[in-house]
Amino acid sequence: MNAAIAPADTKTRILDAAERIFSQDGFDAASLRTITAAAQVNLAAVNYHFQTKEALFSAVIERRVRPVNERRIEMLESIAGKPTVEKVLEAFLRPLVELKSGGEPTVIRPLMARLYGVPRDLHTRIIEDNFGPLLRRFVDALADAMPGVPHEELRWRMLFLIGAMAQTFAWGPIMSKVMKSGLNVDDFEELIERLISFGAAGIKAGAPKAASFKRASH
Repeated sequence: MNAAIAPADTKTRILDAAERIFSQDGFDAASLRTITAAAQVNLAAVNYHFQTKEALFSAVIERRVRPVNERRIEMLESIAGKPTVEKVLEAFLRPLVELKSGGEPTVIRPLMARLYGVPRDLHTRIIEDNFGPLLRRFVDALADAMPGVPHEELRWRMLFLIGAMAQTFAWGPIMSKVMKSGLNVDDFEELIERLISFGAAGIKAGAPKAASFKRASH
């Protein structure tokens, strides 16, 4: 006689099935009926663990993001004394690149792409819940490494760094072919070094005057 499936096992099966189906079909097209069939559970089990499809989608994202962010904080906290910009950026970048080197992007990349197809309020809530406190902590660490540079300026620079990171992961192999270059974005140590070098140069650049961004009045 088979042992009864524990609640935690049921929850994991639901998350695994939801992850596959959300990645394949997107948020709107994925139905709880399809997810429950794939997980071999009934709708009551989904309602018990997650209540709504929105909460289930959030849980699927959080499950993949949490270990990366935990590793980021662990690395950030390991920086002894005054942090350098390079060390702060390594703590932010390396955990994601390590994940990429382990093959996880085959799961995460399509899943994160589907995030852009969810209702805006859900999208905003997921980003804030999973990345808001983390990004604020990294901006604070950069402020410790760059005393005198306003937090607002560091937020802009962190935004640009995130853009460079995301673009490299999403389009690196394609752009290497388009530019007919030998860029090897699968050399993960080189990728980390280059992202840190590029990001640190931007973070440490002289702060522009706010007035220079305003159009001259006529």
